[in-house]
Amino acid sequence: MDKQNSKAIKKGYEVIKNLEDLLEVEDIVQDNKIEFTIRDKVLRVRKSNTKEIKDINKFRRHKYLELVNDDTYLFRDQWIKTYKKKGIDIEEMVNQISDIQNDIKKLLLQLATTTDKPSIETLKTEISELREKQFKISYDKSSYLSYSIEDQLIYLVNSYTLYSVLEIKTEDSWKRLYESYEKFQESNDDEIINTACNYLNKIIYSADIFEEEK
Repeated sequence: MDKQNSKAIKKGYEVIKNLEDLLEVEDIVQDNKIEFTIRDKVLRVRKSNTKEIKDINKFRRHKYLELVNDDTYLFRDQWIKTYKKKGIDIEEMVNQISDIQNDIKKLLLQLATTTDKPSIETLKTEISELREKQFKISYDKSSYLSYSIEDQLIYLVNSYTLYSVLEIKTEDSWKRLYESYEKFQESNDDEIINTACNYLNKIIYSADIFEEEK
């Protein structure tokens, strides 16, 4: 995508900030960190440092070997072939998601250059409807493939990454909220985990979206 179109699309995202929440991402991500408070606990998530990335990659390799050596797990391609025999076309779902995304980009480009209020509202409605349709297809696809080796590995690595970068503020420093990955896995504090996961995604998302402008 050329820079002119990229900037126009970003302008469209700003116009529909309630749909994309892009401005909030810019506001809350500071130095690749997000601080938040839950039940008087001051917490933060941040981007992984070099040592943590090395540990995460080591974790990924070990888990990959475990999954590959477990006969109850299949690769995505194996699942896709199995589903196709039952009349579920995963590849077609991927194409639909891509086509919808292209339609959304076209509407965002229109939105970026539109000043007529009725037209703006119409475009916002169309984008919202496409997003909803895209989400439904994506959700179904993810559900079908959730037990594939690739998706299980992503889930495990994301989980380990979150454990690595989720920290709590003490009197004069920050430390990991959970003493070990095992303690993290045993946690039933969904409020903290879900909030931290959401914010970590925002850090990653903001880095991807705004990198082109640097």
